[in-house]
Amino acid sequence: MFKIKKNGVPAWALRLCNLVRWPLMRNAVHDDVGQHTFRVAVIAHHIAMIAKHTLGNPTVNPDRVAAMAIYHDLAESSGPGDIPHSVKYSSKEAMDLFKALEAKAERDLADSYSDAAFGQHMREYIIQDELDGELKFIVKAADIIDGFIHAAKELEGGNKDFSHAYNRQKTLLNDYVSASRAVAVFVDDYLPSCLMNLDELAHGSAE
Repeated sequence: MFKIKKNGVPAWALRLCNLVRWPLMRNAVHDDVGQHTFRVAVIAHHIAMIAKHTLGNPTVNPDRVAAMAIYHDLAESSGPGDIPHSVKYSSKEAMDLFKALEAKAERDLADSYSDAAFGQHMREYIIQDELDGELKFIVKAADIIDGFIHAAKELEGGNKDFSHAYNRQKTLLNDYVSASRAVAVFVDDYLPSCLMNLDELAHGSAE
């Protein structure tokens, strides 16, 4: 764990691109937490827009959801990094330890602002346990969808390292689809194009 300097949150957030995702697995395509964060924000914003404007849910604020997504993995930059799922959830003791480290990193980051009032506002984005439950669900769904897309593309390219990850992400995604109409709409209407290669995306028939 690092000692967080005053007003260092933007600097730590910008370092997310230095954290490699899927560190124990062979990756045909490089992935890092910075890229992942951007993708999650895009997906989460679309799910929130669907919830609000397609399904008429007035309690969902798409802009707030997108901002929450930007900070959802912030603790990894100054804390334990991107811990492989098989390590983080290998036992209850390991899970509790890593979650405690992440929670401490979030608190340290939120407390680093020289303007305490400003820091209090930022807690609403940084401290994951204090996020609005409905909006946090959307960000988590987007996180799962991004993991599913990466695993699917790795597997399609013949990388069997991602066989288990693909199945796990697919199972989790199905749970979110069953629990949320907005997630289901995204998966039906938007996910297929996210899985296309460039030629399919650029030259496919417009519908």
